[in-house]
Amino acid sequence: MSTSEIEKALAVLRGIGDRDAYLATKYMNPEKYVQHNPHAADGVDGLKEYISQFPRENHHLKVVRAFQDGPFVFTQEEGLILGQNVFFDIFRLKVDTHGYTDFGMALSHGEGFDLCPRLKALKDRHLFLPRGYAVPEILKPICEASLDFSQP
Repeated sequence: MSTSEIEKALAVLRGIGDRDAYLATKYMNPEKYVQHNPHAADGVDGLKEYISQFPRENHHLKVVRAFQDGPFVFTQEEGLILGQNVFFDIFRLKVDTHGYTDFGMALSHGEGFDLCPRLKALKDRHLFLPRGYAVPEILKPICEASLDFSQP
């Protein structure tokens, strides 16, 4: 069973709260991670170094709430980390297809179609269903039910 985006974000926070740099960075891609904390150096290694500086005493973190909207996970925490007590974090975690996302994007580009179309050009996009499948009711208002292959 795969780990949800909220579970990944909570693992990061649990790692920070427990001073466990491995857990805090377990789900991070070191090539794509962007550090926004001005007190930590860039990259995963910068975050690990930052976590190692946390004191053993008077250090705790509790997640108050977490919710997800698309690829974003929003969290509110309270605790004591380097003298601060209330935290709000936004995680942008991409859904990966078991390491095949970059390959899939490159393949679709090479084949001449967009695997993940942008909403900007949504009116130019088409939904194709296998023969024998019905168009879902919710999509019928925006779908054309048949294709015309006749030559003009």
